Amino acid sequence: MTLSVTSWPTSGQIDGYAEAMPGIEREEIVRDIVRLVSVADMVHRDILNEDWVLAGGIAMRLRGSPRFTRLDTDSSKRRRLPTASELMNALRFDSDDLTITPAGLEDKNEIKHVAPVEFQPFFDALGSSDPDPGAFRFTVSGRGLIEPADEVDLAYPYPDLVLPAMKVPLMNLTEQVAEKICGWCAHGLLKHYVDVAWAFDTLMRKINVDRFAPLVEAKLAKGRELFPDGYRTLTGIAALLGPLKTPDDHVPPMGNPDDDKRTSLRFSTASVDYQRAKVIMRNEVLPHLVKSAAASKVQ
Repeated sequence: MTLSVTSWPTSGQIDGYAEAMPGIEREEIVRDIVRLVSVADMVHRDILNEDWVLAGGIAMRLRGSPRFTRLDTDSSKRRRLPTASELMNALRFDSDDLTITPAGLEDKNEIKHVAPVEFQPFFDALGSSDPDPGAFRFTVSGRGLIEPADEVDLAYPYPDLVLPAMKVPLMNLTEQVAEKICGWCAHGLLKHYVDVAWAFDTLMRKINVDRFAPLVEAKLAKGRELFPDGYRTLTGIAALLGPLKTPDDHVPPMGNPDDDKRTSLRFSTASVDYQRAKVIMRNEVLPHLVKSAAASKVQ
């Protein structure tokens, strides 16, 4: 049964959200509302669960991160990846106020990308009259979901959107931090670096430091399996210390060293900036990573 939405924001209310979040475009807020409804519907239908969890920036958002994710809804699946028809059916949503229609699929390296996922936001009188109202991308990874899922309350900064109260399954925080460390070292995308620093600065008590290094090693091993050339130099924890400690000097083996995508970063409220992130990485993340690595070798 399709999710029942109690209340939708009006166009005027959406304008108010945009005014309250300088730097976030109105169309990005509409897309964000659509993605939240999509997530809620997938939880409501038990598509997202212990074995199929949210990951990436949207999972950080649901933990309270102010980094505003713009286009992607990332997820990870514990067992087999869904078939094309299962994935398309999972994303479809059809109501008088919103339609969501997956329109393309790419399957490569144990990841499926659905793009574009098109939508028609009838709840927004301005957006519903647009001949090209927008789209987002949904990704599901089969590259390994190791830890039990975390569950958080579905929360969002749009008081006029009223969805049923629910718990949303997320990739375990320690596993997600480990994945983002590998993402930074391999691809050099600043969002990963900032996300790790924010998590250690804000959610340190929820990070299992004993599992930290083993999870990083597991993610590195999977990367070397899928991308032997790109991960060739990422042989273990010791190879990550330089890119984490001195990120300005990092030349990512699978990324563009001249473009860390910092210009695409968006924040809805004040956050950890790059300079602060470097301090957190040196003072908090690296000591825990090294200590965890040493302890795991002793066991």
